[in-house]
Amino acid sequence: MKRTIVAIGCAALLVTFILACADTKTGGTSSSDKTTPAKTAGKVDIVSHTGAANEIGTYQIDGEVVNNTGVKVTFVKVTATFYDAAGKVIDTSFTFTDPIDLEISAKAPFKIYASKSDITASVAKYDLATSYQ
Repeated sequence: MKRTIVAIGCAALLVTFILACADTKTGGTSSSDKTTPAKTAGKVDIVSHTGAANEIGTYQIDGEVVNNTGVKVTFVKVTATFYDAAGKVIDTSFTFTDPIDLEISAKAPFKIYASKSDITASVAKYDLATSYQ
């Protein structure tokens, strides 16, 4: 009897986990030659962003997102893909917005740092993408 209850409980947890993972949405994207605003209706959109070397030489992107989904979203993540002049991917990095959850129409800033400090001089452009639950 206990094994049956445990098995049912485990199955319920597994189904809940699968449904939660399947609920992750992909949001807006933006491509940049370092300072391009982007908007897409119905998603978590990247409103603005600027990328450059910071005071310690690491490539840093500062930006802002807005929740245009029509519902509250959680765990808003911004991912950057960095490219060299030949179009080759030289790094990827991500961050979460602050705050991490956004009400309808709310905006939040983000900062992304390249994970490889030696790529700063090689960054020709970067792409940004949002995801959320």
